[in-house]
Amino acid sequence: MVAFPGVAPDALSRQIPIETMRGIAVIMLVSYHVVGPAAGTALDISYPHPLRLYADFFVDLRMPFFAFIAGYIYALRPVAPEQYSAFVAGKFRRLYLPGAVAMAAFALCAALLGNRFAVSITEVWQVFVFSYAHFWFLQAILVLFVCVGLVDCLTGHRSAPALLAASCVLYLTDFHFGTRFFSVDSAFYLLPFFLLGVVFLRHAAGIMRESGRLTIVLVVICGASALWNVRIYFETEMLSLARRDLQSLGFGLSACVLAMLWLPRVAWLERLSPYAFTIYLYHVFGTAGMRLLCDRLEINATEPRFVLGVMAGVLLPVLLHRLATRTPFPGHLVLGR
Repeated sequence: MVAFPGVAPDALSRQIPIETMRGIAVIMLVSYHVVGPAAGTALDISYPHPLRLYADFFVDLRMPFFAFIAGYIYALRPVAPEQYSAFVAGKFRRLYLPGAVAMAAFALCAALLGNRFAVSITEVWQVFVFSYAHFWFLQAILVLFVCVGLVDCLTGHRSAPALLAASCVLYLTDFHFGTRFFSVDSAFYLLPFFLLGVVFLRHAAGIMRESGRLTIVLVVICGASALWNVRIYFETEMLSLARRDLQSLGFGLSACVLAMLWLPRVAWLERLSPYAFTIYLYHVFGTAGMRLLCDRLEINATEPRFVLGVMAGVLLPVLLHRLATRTPFPGHLVLGR
């Protein structure tokens, strides 16, 4: 493990609400898929319903939160040059292998239901190598682990601040390779938030010392970005659809750091943390299953369908996780352990 001056990871982890942040990210993700990305999907909620406003307002924070957490966790145990190949192999074993199992299960269910994610049997291999459903995030994060880890090794773990600045420029230029292969373009979208997590951990002592003045700046940026989005809503009757603009970047980056500085640790949210990866992979089975059950039971009111959907999206993967921990095989295919 590489040490950084002024950083004591064990002591820092007791102060930083990283597990609470992970719990919040999980709830935001599950609730988003319960609401649906747009009217006509999932609960079929359109503007100006409060749940549509909630889902779209926090779109600039949901997956950036996860990326920030991933960068922070990486920085706790950054890869050394002699360990790089083992690091990459370990990430694919612990993340991509269970992800591939979840992708296969999702693709099978999509084919049986004939929904918009269904693929033909001759094209099913594409779900494992191209952006597919919510699994784009897993592929993009793996790209970041591989690439940032390599640059980290080559530069002696000193390049993160410069890379963060460069990644923000790329974010705002909307740079794309124009390929869906392994969600590479989405990796560029997540890169500033991942690197911010790395920088936060490595410069935590200085950030904490300047937390008061830094908070004022961050509140101004976060508030201005939020008001920018509100202005767009009043002008267009929709919140911003842009994902790689200054408003999105400012809101996501500032909110991540503010959460680390001021978010209290919440026990019930932290209890979700050990299940976060399983919830990410399998929550859609719970949310979609509950939606079908509500249809069968003729539960049509939006609010109970939303609450039941979130509960199912969290509890079903938790149950699956607990069952998988009791079986050495195929438990590791679900958990990546």
